[in-house]
Amino acid sequence: MSHDLTRMLEHKVRVRACGLVVHEESLLLVHLKAPTRQDPFWSVPGGGVQHGESLETAVIRELHEETGLEVGIERLFYVTEFIQHPFHAVEFYFLCHKTGGTLSKGHDPEYEAGSQMILDVAFTPLHELQTAELFPEFIRHQFPADWQRGPDTPIWIRSGGS
Repeated sequence: MSHDLTRMLEHKVRVRACGLVVHEESLLLVHLKAPTRQDPFWSVPGGGVQHGESLETAVIRELHEETGLEVGIERLFYVTEFIQHPFHAVEFYFLCHKTGGTLSKGHDPEYEAGSQMILDVAFTPLHELQTAELFPEFIRHQFPADWQRGPDTPIWIRSGGS
């Protein structure tokens, strides 16, 4: 991970929009290397909201950039904060459904070729999430049950460095 990339993300509050895409009992995940962890890990696709961009537009754009898929938004599912010095993000997770596109490893247009974070993309069966190297941890431990239950309002996840 480049030093410039880390410097770009640290000591700022970042607003992120993320997509929870379930298709055939599997959750869409991206395998990435990020400055918040030493080793690569799996996570749901998503990224920073640009100035003047709505959360919904951001999640649609981020999913297309990172996975090649086109999605429709169903509703806001989780709201959380990620705080792990020197990083801080407020994150909005939207339940989405696939509407088109072809699954492929995408890219982060805001980063240089040598600083790309995305290593792979895949749909992972919900029953395998518990044993996956998946962060944030609430996705691994809580999402399958919450998705089955279908809560009526967004769930506020109080989290720290997980």
